[in-house]
Amino acid sequence: MISVEAALEIVLKHVPPTQTIRLPVKDALGYVLALDLIAPMDAPAFDQSAMDGYAFRWEDGGKALLIDGAVAAGDDAEQTLQSGTARRIFTGGRIPDGANTVVIQEHTQIKENHLYIDSPNLRKGSNIRLKGSQIKTGDVALEQGTVLRAAAIGFLATMGMTEIAVYKQPRIGILVTGSELITPGTPLTRGGTYESNSVMLMAALQEVGFVAAEIRRIADDKELTLATIAAMAATCDVLLLTGGVSVGDHDHVAGSQSHPDFTTIFHKVKQKPGKPFLFGKYRDTPLFGLPGNPASVLTCFYVFVVPFLIRWSGYEAGRHTFGRLRLAEPIQKKAGLTVFLKAKANGAYADILPQQESYILKSYAIADCLVILPEAATELAADSEVTILHLPTSR
Repeated sequence: MISVEAALEIVLKHVPPTQTIRLPVKDALGYVLALDLIAPMDAPAFDQSAMDGYAFRWEDGGKALLIDGAVAAGDDAEQTLQSGTARRIFTGGRIPDGANTVVIQEHTQIKENHLYIDSPNLRKGSNIRLKGSQIKTGDVALEQGTVLRAAAIGFLATMGMTEIAVYKQPRIGILVTGSELITPGTPLTRGGTYESNSVMLMAALQEVGFVAAEIRRIADDKELTLATIAAMAATCDVLLLTGGVSVGDHDHVAGSQSHPDFTTIFHKVKQKPGKPFLFGKYRDTPLFGLPGNPASVLTCFYVFVVPFLIRWSGYEAGRHTFGRLRLAEPIQKKAGLTVFLKAKANGAYADILPQQESYILKSYAIADCLVILPEAATELAADSEVTILHLPTSR
């Protein structure tokens, strides 16, 4: 067995280089920009009204102004506004040449097609969105490494962009093994267990910005296990396998290690839960052999899989963050294993939750962090400061 720290270092050393692809802007939500984006135009592209009102020359203030027409959003408005006149204008409308101020309609009166302004706080240039006030041609619109959220997608569309360079996200396959596993929604057989790892991993991937591209569930069978791993490795960039990594007669993922196309990089980590964790490759496809117990699956996913995926996809480490809290109660443990305990942050303290067993998800369902007890530690007093791993949230 190797330490958690050594295992994580090895996992991160095997992250493949990022790859750049081009995507339509409308499909790029959640991806990371691979290049700086340079603004191809001014935004706004012209001076435009920020309000419904009247455009006029500031120098004509205090006069009764003849209303000489109207400008709606989208109108060309090429005619110059003459001195002594005003033009009705709507939000987004192009400011006529010669005009330099807009008064909102609530601060005006109209008599016999003449405009009278009553707006003591009005200033020259009021209520106008100036050309290039959001961004100017040639400026950096968004920097390389920016995660594209809804506002960024809208911002790019504002500048007329339709396609951009982003870092490719890996195609992720999930393989669940276990003859005892029953699909939820079907009758539970004697000796059977409802299968939860696939839906849990799909949700866990979504929490950190990824999607499972392929999900398969198979019984415990040596030939079927190896054949399925080979088939999925041919179409996926990374595999998440659950179950079959221990030393039992039916642990066929571990048994597949003897195949010449299966490379074991390490197997078993000095941690609890998740000691049987395996990391390797089938041909050139990285694979994570996660234990079968759901809490062990989730712990290994958060500790090892998440940092691997975010580095591969160009994300910053902000999706995998640590912190420091104090223990609300004393804890004892045996030396030799790094222990991950489901906990809930409570101000400056971490409340260790009950039911820490590797098969139990109930406590994980309300946890917001994992308390990390070091391998060498045996006794930690109340108020001891400990490292925590923040669990991701989709909200």
